[in-house]
Amino acid sequence: MASGGLRAKLARLMQVAGVDGCKSGWLVVRGSTPPLRYLRSHVFATFAEVVEYTKQYAAVGVDIPIGLSDDDRRLPDIEARTVLRPRRHNSVFPAPLRPVLGIRDYRKACAISAHAHKYNKKLSKQTHALLPKIEEVDDLMDEATQGRLFEVHPEVCFWAMNGCEAMAEKKTSRVGEAGRARLLSREFSTNVLSNFQDFRSELAQNERRGVALNDFLDACAAACTAARFARGEARTLPENPSIDSRGLRMEIVY
Repeated sequence: MASGGLRAKLARLMQVAGVDGCKSGWLVVRGSTPPLRYLRSHVFATFAEVVEYTKQYAAVGVDIPIGLSDDDRRLPDIEARTVLRPRRHNSVFPAPLRPVLGIRDYRKACAISAHAHKYNKKLSKQTHALLPKIEEVDDLMDEATQGRLFEVHPEVCFWAMNGCEAMAEKKTSRVGEAGRARLLSREFSTNVLSNFQDFRSELAQNERRGVALNDFLDACAAACTAARFARGEARTLPENPSIDSRGLRMEIVY
């Protein structure tokens, strides 16, 4: 049985999580803070399962657009590209306009986007491929939920961890993976590459696939930002977010 002091310490710890989309669905990295500690990782088929699993968590960072414009580019995307220039700005895909949701035909989605957009902007193929996951999240989001479950962008998370300097190498390169892993190991005070290998072994035993190292690193980065949020240290791009037509904040937390 835990002592009174240990029970009090455990009660002060806050559960946090980082979430990243993967081929198998949604990867969740669990942690606790303060100090930040890596706990475990899980894969869920649907975002509804993620929300249910993390419903008691203090903060959950999700790598997916939350809060969508009806007719223009979002300020968080613009500001994220600005802080990540000149190295990682291309990692920020413009979020889709809300009228595009539910449109699976790419040409039709482009036409709808161009018609609705103030500057006749079409939809990128990368953004169109993300529509099903964006819709999953949007269907379950409201103002109350966004109070603890919010949008992050992994490269902005790494930028913040790296002294507000964008990472020099792509996240899919060996050098880029190693650099991000070092930053995360410092934040979690553990070897995240070893954590990933243990997690992959668990997935193999359960016959689950579709989680790459960069998915894991991105989810860990999101968990780091969730910990900052839970401790009251997080900031947002932009500093004063706009509200979309559903009452959701258009912001990237870091």
